[in-house]
Amino acid sequence: VGDVLSNDGKTLTINPKESKPGDCGPVSIPRELTAPFSASAEPLGDPLKPQSSAQDGLVGREQRSEEGVEDLASLDVLHEPAILHNLTTRCDASKYYTSVGDVLLAVNPFKPLDCYGTDSIQAYSKPLASPQTLVEVDDPPHIFKVARAAVRSMRTEKKSQAILISGESGAGKTESTKHILHFLTHCASGDGPRRMSEAPVEEKIMASNPVLEAFGNAKTVHNNNSSRFGKFFQVQYNNNDTIVGAKVLIYLLERSRVAKIGPGERNYHVFYQLCAGATAEQRQAFDLGPATAFYYLTSPDGIVEEIPNVDDAREFSTLLAALKSVGISATETNAIMQCLAGILHLGNIQMVPKAGAENASVVGNMETLQIAAGLLGFEFITLEIALTTKGLATSRSSCYSIPLTPHQGGGVHLDSIRTLQHCTMQPPTTHYPIVMEEASVARDALAKSIYTRIFDYLVKKSFEKNSLEQLCINYSNEKLHQLFIKAVIEGELKLYAEEGINVADCAKNAEKVSNKAFLAALEDRRG
Repeated sequence: VGDVLSNDGKTLTINPKESKPGDCGPVSIPRELTAPFSASAEPLGDPLKPQSSAQDGLVGREQRSEEGVEDLASLDVLHEPAILHNLTTRCDASKYYTSVGDVLLAVNPFKPLDCYGTDSIQAYSKPLASPQTLVEVDDPPHIFKVARAAVRSMRTEKKSQAILISGESGAGKTESTKHILHFLTHCASGDGPRRMSEAPVEEKIMASNPVLEAFGNAKTVHNNNSSRFGKFFQVQYNNNDTIVGAKVLIYLLERSRVAKIGPGERNYHVFYQLCAGATAEQRQAFDLGPATAFYYLTSPDGIVEEIPNVDDAREFSTLLAALKSVGISATETNAIMQCLAGILHLGNIQMVPKAGAENASVVGNMETLQIAAGLLGFEFITLEIALTTKGLATSRSSCYSIPLTPHQGGGVHLDSIRTLQHCTMQPPTTHYPIVMEEASVARDALAKSIYTRIFDYLVKKSFEKNSLEQLCINYSNEKLHQLFIKAVIEGELKLYAEEGINVADCAKNAEKVSNKAFLAALEDRRG
């Protein structure tokens, strides 16, 4: 800036390096305004921490230094090193939540914490100091604080609220979702916690977590309980702030994991839980052995990965209790477990070349085929045809099947699944061989298709029927969806048509997403 001409302790006189005619010349600045720039001034301190005022006192500054800053927005310098330094400082002090304004940063400690119990729920569900305030300023950052802000915004603004939980694998998204649902179900009416027995719908919401985790989560290289699907969890309230229903939308279930897992990974939890926790009667009826006996449950190096501190048999008991809570009967539960066992045996079916036929294959272990067919409810001959041939339905009166090579017969194409249903009514009559290069089939398609249907069934069954209020809420949502279609999609199509743009294909796609049939079923007097 310039050269220091004098420094008498009260003022600092600076002569600019580059002066022009008309400049004011040396400038005197009060000493208190230049303390950080003076050679005799006290050091700035850690630039990654906010500067405390004199009223904060020495104790306040020391505490902030030891535990970091609760809100990153209060840092003097906001960049990546400052953020990482502050998060590390807070983690060292067992403070795993940090705010960035209204956003909450959560660092996964990979260990159980004691900050989610009844005492914490009561602390964060207390009445607010001011009805206009959505959060308590003095409350430390916490996942319950975010949930409470959403509930209060819903009550005061009379609008739906959304909580977005994002992060890489192992960041703690699944656990955060469970904690939020736990808080919401305890604070469904009023500010105080409620007993689960008072609200069956709330009990079903909490019981759905073990079901979704068992059927939708698996061990990966980076995470022992990784969700292999995306979900949108909707909790529905009435005007009395009481939970009347819930809905789960599932996105992109990782179907490929059913039939293939990578090194250091596991299949979905429910398979290992079944093998470890099945009763003696189930083991005999389903011909179940340990997890090491099934191809789908072993990694490429032939071993079954273990999850530290997890007892699969105990988790299976928890799953059975959860299925009962969400409304799955004992008969349905046994049928689901039977299908899961059938999938495991299906994976053990081996394909071998057919003698005397270069481009065809047969099942090498018929006993395993018979077990899988019996558990899945198929005739074993029909299942063998579906596994080893490619069916071509040419008319309603005939069905042709083309034998597959061993590589093709290593799986079931989706066409074969449809042929399986068709040929059950009328067996195939003609076989045509095909070359290996013409087929791009996978034996595991049938297993993946069955598992996906089981998963979808459980998600829908968990909240199949709640109350008349639930039906009214669903009806309102569908009416809003129809309004969206009319206002956006149909309006745009009309505009395109006026401009001479061909929108025939777009109109067909718009008709597919229309919910007119659903609304007609409810609104029609004969419905």
